[in-house]
Amino acid sequence: MRSMQTALASSTAAVAYPWFDFNDAVAVEPRLDKQDIRARLLDQLESALAYLLPRGKRRGAQFVVGNVQGDAGDSLVVDLDGAKRGLWLDFATGESGDALALWAFVRGFILPQQFDALLEDIGDWLVVPRPAVPVAMPAPHDELGPVSAKWNYHDAQGNLLACVYRYDPPGGKQYRPWDVKTRSMRMPEPRPLYNLPAIAASDDVVLVEGEKCADALMHLGITATTAMGGAATAIDKTDWMPLAGKTVVVWPDHDEAGSRYADAVIARLRQIGAKVRRVSVPQDKPKKWDAADAVAQGLDVPALLRSSAPVADDLQPLEAIQISQWRALDRFTGQPQARRWLVEGVFAQAQAALVAAAGGVGKSFLLLALAREVAASAKDNTPIVFGSTLAGHGVAIYITAEDDAIEVHNRLGPVNTSEAHQRRVQS
Repeated sequence: MRSMQTALASSTAAVAYPWFDFNDAVAVEPRLDKQDIRARLLDQLESALAYLLPRGKRRGAQFVVGNVQGDAGDSLVVDLDGAKRGLWLDFATGESGDALALWAFVRGFILPQQFDALLEDIGDWLVVPRPAVPVAMPAPHDELGPVSAKWNYHDAQGNLLACVYRYDPPGGKQYRPWDVKTRSMRMPEPRPLYNLPAIAASDDVVLVEGEKCADALMHLGITATTAMGGAATAIDKTDWMPLAGKTVVVWPDHDEAGSRYADAVIARLRQIGAKVRRVSVPQDKPKKWDAADAVAQGLDVPALLRSSAPVADDLQPLEAIQISQWRALDRFTGQPQARRWLVEGVFAQAQAALVAAAGGVGKSFLLLALAREVAASAKDNTPIVFGSTLAGHGVAIYITAEDDAIEVHNRLGPVNTSEAHQRRVQS
């Protein structure tokens, strides 16, 4: 990701720090610069396209989708690389433009009348700091220095949830999260996954450690995500449910911490029903080697992902039993237990039974009559059902997957003839 130092310097000329307490501000003037907004938007183009057009997909060096309404297809093409990055053309309608124009089309802004509003909308999504006039007080000093990278976390609908800022002071890289809802330097509760709009539109997701690795895979057209905090995240504080039911390929960093994290997160993913695979990092790679390194080195990433191994089931296989040994089992020694019948010789109690016949011959009426007799007959009365004597009485539950209440009511009439039966059923 492009360094944000220059961009921040240009947008915060009136102050010397990247964080603002807007409760102490007496005036806020947007004054967003068109070129700055365009540069920031191009810097995060893949994420922006996933937000604007979640049904689109990457195809080589282009992003394709049906139209500006976001329908599936490939008539609208957006260039992703080189000098043409952000330029687009809809071959079906002939409409074209740059990244700003595409945002305007998708979000419904009328140009040029609403151009300032367009910049504000993009600036809100990018979380561009607005120049502010603070009250008379010394500006706090940020000992971490300038921001070197920034990543936005959105919900599945594209609404901004949080930001993660990276700093590179002399002592080593540090990260600072920003919770949009509480407007405080903290992680949201629960912690969201990165790249949620794209996750919602994909059945296959690669889980890596850190936004840098996720962005590297996204640049190849691969749906990728990370937990906020990478391998240091708190498993129980992260919302993993967007990955439920999906095929998730876990790609850990090549170190002990990455291996431990993969073990923990795989267990959590299996609890929510995800189908999990795990990348086997080539052993000749150096310590801490990760997905971003693989992309930078030109490795065949799709091939590595295809070779990922399914996670083995933790369930122990059942011990094989030889049929010849069944007679020796305790359960088959001595006198067999007497069978209890619901209908003598026809339906056993506590056993599933199947009634099969051609359509329209009266299966539903027979079963409804059986349910009526079980629920309404007195214990001293032994009616004949299914050609034999009813032996069990009690509560009967009749579940139908085809007939509605009116049809069931109509069927109850012919099988519920006596007043005594009707009183018992109603009670």
